[in-house]
Amino acid sequence: MGILEFLGLEWKPRKNMTYRYKRWHRVKKLIWRQSGVQGNPGLVPEGTRSQNISKIYVIINGESYLGTFKVSDESVKLGIVHHKKVKKVYKTGIENVEFSKKYVGETRIHPSYGKTVNIIKNYKYTAKVLDSTKLLEDNQSNGTVRKRRRGAAIVDTLNGILVVSGKGKLFILPGGGARKGESRRHAAIRELKEETGLNVIDSKYLFRYVGGVHKSHGGGHFQDHNKVFLMKTTGTAQPKHEVKNIEYYKDGSDINVSDTTKKIIEKYYELKK
Repeated sequence: MGILEFLGLEWKPRKNMTYRYKRWHRVKKLIWRQSGVQGNPGLVPEGTRSQNISKIYVIINGESYLGTFKVSDESVKLGIVHHKKVKKVYKTGIENVEFSKKYVGETRIHPSYGKTVNIIKNYKYTAKVLDSTKLLEDNQSNGTVRKRRRGAAIVDTLNGILVVSGKGKLFILPGGGARKGESRRHAAIRELKEETGLNVIDSKYLFRYVGGVHKSHGGGHFQDHNKVFLMKTTGTAQPKHEVKNIEYYKDGSDINVSDTTKKIIEKYYELKK
C-alpha cells in the first residue's frame, strides 16, 4: 500500500462499478502445516485468514451517510442507505463529487476454537458532494429495483389456461413471491391453493421469465423473476382471499391479461408445438 492511498489521496473509483455501503473481500486463504514445536505435534496455521471490509460514505452539506456510488463517463449516481436499504438516489456531474479511499487500520480476531488469527483490513471510501444544489433526485429508481423471486403456475384445461384477478379486471397467472427459504415451485403451489383452492398433484418446471419493473406500494420498485411451472391439479377452482375473478384464457381470447402473463402464455404455447 502506498502512502497516498493510506492518506486517502489521489484515488479514483473504477467506472461502472457499484461501490456498496459494506463490502467484504477475502484476499488470503488459511494454510495448515505440521507443528515443529516439541510436544505439540498437531496442526497449526502457517498463515492467517485475511479479509478486507469496505465502508462507503456519501457526504452532503457536511453530513455523512452510509451509502453507495457508481461513476459513469460524465455523471455519478449516489445512494443513501437507511436500515440496510437504499432509500434515496441522486445524480450529479462527475466534477461535483470528490472521491477518497483511506486505510483505517485492521482488526484481529482470535477464534476460541483454534489458533487461527483472522485479520480484517478496514477501508473507508468517501464520495463528497461539492455543491448540493446540483444534485438531482433519481425518482425513476427511487432507491433500488428489488428482485422478487416469484413462482407462476400454468393450469392448462380444456377451457383454456386459468388466470385470476383481484377487484380489477386485469388477469394474471396464479402464483406469488417466494418466502424466505421457500422455493419458487413451492410458492407457486402454495399460492395456487390459497387463490383458487386447487390441489396440485404434479408439477413440471418449464422456463424462467423476467418481467418488467413495477412500483411497489411501500415505495421503490421491484421486478418479478418468475419460474414458470405446469401444474396438474384436482378440485374445482373458486376465487379465494384477494382473488375475486377466475377466467380461462385461450389464444386469441379478449380477456384482459397483463403483458407479462400474455408473454409467458405465448412462450408456453411455443413449447407445446
